[in-house]
Amino acid sequence: MKRTSGPRRRTRLSESVQRRLNSYALAASTAGVGMAALALPAEARIVYTPANFYVGGKLPIDLNHDGINDFIVHSTTLCGAFGCLTTLGVWAASGKNGIAYKFNQDPLALALREGSRIGFKRKFTGSAIMCDFRKYSSRTYHTGYWFQTTDRYLGLKFQIKGKMHYGWARFKVKFCRAILTGYAYETIPGKAIIAGATKGPDDELTASFNTHVPQPASLGSLALGAPGLSIWKREESADATTAGH
Repeated sequence: MKRTSGPRRRTRLSESVQRRLNSYALAASTAGVGMAALALPAEARIVYTPANFYVGGKLPIDLNHDGINDFIVHSTTLCGAFGCLTTLGVWAASGKNGIAYKFNQDPLALALREGSRIGFKRKFTGSAIMCDFRKYSSRTYHTGYWFQTTDRYLGLKFQIKGKMHYGWARFKVKFCRAILTGYAYETIPGKAIIAGATKGPDDELTASFNTHVPQPASLGSLALGAPGLSIWKREESADATTAGH
């Protein structure tokens, strides 16, 4: 076959062909936007805040950092002629917030282990004793579940814009003197949270989305229709395999 060496003539496309090309371009642009959207980070479902605060007097906890205190943890020590009493307690800063407890003679805040479920099936109270420690000369007494504990969790519920959320606060306690080591809450209203959880399934899903970002389909692939999409998928699979090596 002979090739012409002269300049190529510009061909005027028919109106119908031009419309088809324009529709392919629009489809390609839309595909690109759709694939890019997959790479956007999803909203975090659990918000975790690390901490290292000694509870001396009153320590406020603002679980969702909106400037409104949700709970107050307090520690007091009173000494007299017969000895000393140290009390560690917690109360809800709002009347609709609550602390998970096990009802005894007095509401005693539960010292939950890691992995415990915190949700609507638990009992909650507006104020609770974590522990108290009495020392009289050579005798000592203590009550509550937090006397000597490491990495135990308060189960909490609180409101954000009128909707109930669940959370936890973690403490190290020695002789009813406490250090707050972290706290977290579930951003989905009404959804239970696991004590110690710092991220949820949706956070892991976000990470998997960001691992590999698919490329927009080419005009040629879209013009081929279904076969072109198959080729595009195979190319994406090959790119992913190459990236893995």
